[in-house]
Amino acid sequence: MFKISLVTDEISSDFETAAELCAQWGIRNIEIRGIGDERIGNHTPYTAHHIKKVTQAYGLGVVAMSPGIFKCDHHAPVPEGATVLKWQDRSTYEENLRLKDMIERQAAEVFPRTLEFALEIGCKKILLFSFNKPAGVSGGECPEYLLTYFRKVCERARGSGVELVIENEHICYGDTALNTKKLIETIGCPELKINWDPGNSYYACETPFPDGYDKIKDMIGHVHMKDAITHPGGSMEYVVKGCIDWEGQLRALIDDKYEGYLSIETHCRPKIKSAFDTLQRILAVTGKAAL
Repeated sequence: MFKISLVTDEISSDFETAAELCAQWGIRNIEIRGIGDERIGNHTPYTAHHIKKVTQAYGLGVVAMSPGIFKCDHHAPVPEGATVLKWQDRSTYEENLRLKDMIERQAAEVFPRTLEFALEIGCKKILLFSFNKPAGVSGGECPEYLLTYFRKVCERARGSGVELVIENEHICYGDTALNTKKLIETIGCPELKINWDPGNSYYACETPFPDGYDKIKDMIGHVHMKDAITHPGGSMEYVVKGCIDWEGQLRALIDDKYEGYLSIETHCRPKIKSAFDTLQRILAVTGKAAL
């Protein structure tokens, strides 16, 4: 059976407070994204020290890290002289250069630093994203020149024992289950699997379970749990209990012998109550065996 983990900054930006709550609730595994006002991968040496001390004190394992790599706008191959006005042409060129530099820094600096820290504390998964889609562009159409960045980080992780998982995210090229699957197949790296997020799938106007899940269940390396609803006017909102058949999804993960981790990531307030209520929702299906 899968084991429950929790994204710590979903309950508190204070890492020690989040760790204390996890221990009180019986959760022994955590996922790290934000610590205070820092994001993992851009953390200070003191924060790394603090994480090690706190996890040791509370007996917690770090099972995944989310440094936010490739969750960003991207550059486009715009040639010089693409616009008539020189000042406008320069502005476009410089913005593309800024975005390219940012992405290259993520691949060349942030990812290696995250990988190094993951290996140091025994974390076996790093989450990636698949670049923000420009307005009007459909998911699944990630340009080839961006795929090279995925291949670079995969090569860096190869042989390390750390698995990379791309999270389906409605604003990214890998938005739906199928588009994320196709993206990973196109990248062609065995290190890559899917961080299956039914809440994000719902935001991509997909029926997460069973439709989305059935397309990617053999590629899942990690799972995030949050729910959502659609209001009468069409706007969507993350909620603790919404329109997603999470009970069916949880049972399917058990039946399909998924042995990884499922991280509570509600995106809701109040943060502590929302996470605790989500935990109870999981335990109602799994019992304490998932802790």
